[in-house]
Amino acid sequence: MTQGLAPRAGDAVNAFVPAHARARRETDTLAFRKYLHGLVSKSSGFDPRLERYWALIGRATGGRVLNMTVAHQWLTDGLSISIADAARGKSLR
Repeated sequence: MTQGLAPRAGDAVNAFVPAHARARRETDTLAFRKYLHGLVSKSSGFDPRLERYWALIGRATGGRVLNMTVAHQWLTDGLSISIADAARGKSLR
């Protein structure tokens, strides 16, 4: 994300999901990823004022800002991609 890469399945998602699975005493499976996606996607509808604030900070700093709103959305999108990949027969890892 900090390198300007589009959301995708990969290392970041493969660290994010197992951390949540361990916290819930679950295993990183496709079913768990679907469950987690349902949880995190509900919290992705951020206040537009907050999104505007971070957009303005990004403009003021020349894009050198990393915030949890952007990171959360990136991981949620990457998780969605990993679920779609698994549905097409690709490995979760």
